[in-house]
Amino acid sequence: MDGGLPSFDEPRKFTSEKGSMVTPTTYKTDLSIRKNIGFKNMEIGFYVNIMNLFNFKTVQHVYANTGQTDIDDSKEHLENHLKNYPESYRDSFFELYDLINIQHRQHYRSRQGGDLFGRPREIRVGMDISF
Repeated sequence: MDGGLPSFDEPRKFTSEKGSMVTPTTYKTDLSIRKNIGFKNMEIGFYVNIMNLFNFKTVQHVYANTGQTDIDDSKEHLENHLKNYPESYRDSFFELYDLINIQHRQHYRSRQGGDLFGRPREIRVGMDISF
């Protein structure tokens, strides 16, 4: 078991023709502002760089079993293992499962590496001096 989930050794089976599927369109807007000020015998530059200005959630990967970023079919396999437990236990377990494996994507990171989504908005502010 990896990350609390059973391992799946079954090879993936593709149902689509080769080249018939497309990836989603992605949008990312970056903004860079710079102001240079001359002062005596030096120049001071102030800058602000904003990556992913509109904070779009860009899909980079999907779960291999479902092809989606918000559904991992491992949950269905776990239901079989937990069917003899009380319903309240199963409900709290799956609530925790969703928090860890879907919202925080820890299982995907540990098995596949990387993340399901691109980087969120990032702001860098700084200054440089040249003389």
